[in-house]
Amino acid sequence: MAVVPVMAVVPVPVPVSVPVLVLVAVPVPVPVPVPVPVMAVVPVLVLVALSVLAPVPVSIVIPAPAPVPVPVPVPVPGLSVGRAKVGGMGFSGFPDEALIFYEGLVADNSKAYWTAHKGFYETGVRGPMLALMDELEPEFGPAHLFRPYRDVRFSKDKSPYKTHQGAYCGVGVEGVGYYVQVDADGLYVAAGWWGSGDQVARFREAVDDDTAGPLLEEILGALPGDIEVGGDRLKTRPRGAPEDHPRLDLLRHKTLHAGRRFEPEPWLHTPETLDRVRSTWRALVPLVDWLRRHIS
Repeated sequence: MAVVPVMAVVPVPVPVSVPVLVLVAVPVPVPVPVPVPVMAVVPVLVLVALSVLAPVPVSIVIPAPAPVPVPVPVPVPGLSVGRAKVGGMGFSGFPDEALIFYEGLVADNSKAYWTAHKGFYETGVRGPMLALMDELEPEFGPAHLFRPYRDVRFSKDKSPYKTHQGAYCGVGVEGVGYYVQVDADGLYVAAGWWGSGDQVARFREAVDDDTAGPLLEEILGALPGDIEVGGDRLKTRPRGAPEDHPRLDLLRHKTLHAGRRFEPEPWLHTPETLDRVRSTWRALVPLVDWLRRHIS
């Protein structure tokens, strides 16, 4: 048989008895297109041409694509949804911008100002206050954060927003508990009784008692000097109270609380704020216990 050059197209008779290999193109799914070098095409064409001339099975192996790594979410330590605990840092203080925010709100208590700064209120005021309450909850119980909107229905002052953020931990008796607020003037920490109605009568009855009354005087007298006692009071003595009553000043009270005012200081922007609040509330525990027992 004569040798035929590969590049020449020469008809070659194929005997009937010789089996002919018929190539059928079958689509093979390839997930990732793989570019094939030009030099790799020539040998394939040669092999296909030879397979027509001589029925020798030719197999072409297409390598499977390499697996593509799938990103796996990695949990971030300390990240939680809800009570303002982000990055595992807990409470880190109130930012200086929180006081500036309230300074601006005092000057412009309007919806336009509130709308423009509401995002900061959530992250720079409400968020830190929630985190602070989380830290205090194991000792003083769960807290309630007051809404920033004022009830102006029966008030001559129609300013729509409160110029402070307050939080309160109750002790199971309405109006009795621990209180903290941040505003343009710094931090105010207090505890006591903010009640009304029948509680006033029960309070005065306890103050008039020869045992409970002197005990309350003793508790108030033992408070640190920088804690100020306050509350709503009558300008005159209550009806039926004698003028020479030994605890007449206490009988005038319609509410009774004591608190400590902290001016803006660098520690307000640090976790030291937590220590100041906790120590003040601890100093007021005897007062809260007295009120809880005698007003409930």
